[in-house]
Amino acid sequence: MALSLSHSIWNDLLVQRDALADKTLASLFASDPQRFTDLSRRADDWLLDFSKQRLTRKILVGLCAFAEASGFALARERLFTARTVNVSEQRPALHWALRLEHDRPVLVSGVDVVPAIRSVQVRMRRIADAIGSGAWLGAQGTPIDTIVHLGIGGSDLGPRKAVQALAEDRIPGIAVHFASNVDPAQLGRLLPGLDASHTLLIVCSKSFKTPETLANAQAARNWLREQLGAGADLSRHIVAVTSNVPAARAFGIGDDNILPMWDWVGGRFSLWSAVGLPIAIALGWERFTDLLAGAAKMDAHFVKAPAIDNLPLLLALVDFWNVNALHVTQRMTAPYSSALDLFPLYVQQVEMESNGKSVAQDGSPVAPDGGAGPMACSALCV
Repeated sequence: MALSLSHSIWNDLLVQRDALADKTLASLFASDPQRFTDLSRRADDWLLDFSKQRLTRKILVGLCAFAEASGFALARERLFTARTVNVSEQRPALHWALRLEHDRPVLVSGVDVVPAIRSVQVRMRRIADAIGSGAWLGAQGTPIDTIVHLGIGGSDLGPRKAVQALAEDRIPGIAVHFASNVDPAQLGRLLPGLDASHTLLIVCSKSFKTPETLANAQAARNWLREQLGAGADLSRHIVAVTSNVPAARAFGIGDDNILPMWDWVGGRFSLWSAVGLPIAIALGWERFTDLLAGAAKMDAHFVKAPAIDNLPLLLALVDFWNVNALHVTQRMTAPYSSALDLFPLYVQQVEMESNGKSVAQDGSPVAPDGGAGPMACSALCV
């Protein structure tokens, strides 16, 4: 149950906000030597420093109380017990199940989804290992060493970001390219420089109906046929990742080359699924499982840490405060490492698809008194 911004907890917070109106950041640090300690948190190797935000420890405690009174703990429990959180489509959100390090059952409509996850991961590993070892041969008997990943949105940004950010860990001799733009110039510039006999296409579309992805897939398939000859066995050169297996079959991709995903995986969170195949190929399976394990650690932290120490919740609460109390409706994400220059685009998509809504789950308008925008629900809609 979400609280109204007319609730007494919120009103008390606004009084504290007004008391900071004439305070500079420098004066806040000067008057409180413990400010950094009080307004920063660590979890494993992560440091979250929000001491430069316009708030105090007392405000932070009040924000945590507001979140808890709004039903945060129940919403988190619903997420991690596979209950329906997508009320418009009556679905759970189980991207976290893709990262589990145990095989305890996760039931959806009475069916344990963990065996299906493990089955797909086994198939992903076989493909990644075969390409990494040179055992995956193309139609002309030459090893596949070039990947062209065709997707858009989360099916592109997630794996593209990870492959770029972790470039130092990539397997030598394996090239991974991404194409998402329906403008034919992107593929038109990429494909002529590749050797089709060494190239594998990964067609990634949850619905297998995404127009941009299908247009690129058809163009790339035509290129393969032209380069390899009309009678070439393209089954060695095309893999699909989709929840619409019949559509992938209709495209001409055999079952052995179709890696399923599920409707309970949002596209923006799909890099943890078979959508992450180019990551596993580029870095090797062991590095991909390291990535899963790191995410699982943060999942465990999010589930177990109290509100006052919970990094994901605190990030959301700071946004919630800035938007609703301070009316700061924009935020800049500026990675200092050039390897992370795709991170802002990825975060933008995740946030706007998850929180960029004009109504709450019950259909009521999100924008409250005081003009908060779509991010008003970011702290409370986990």
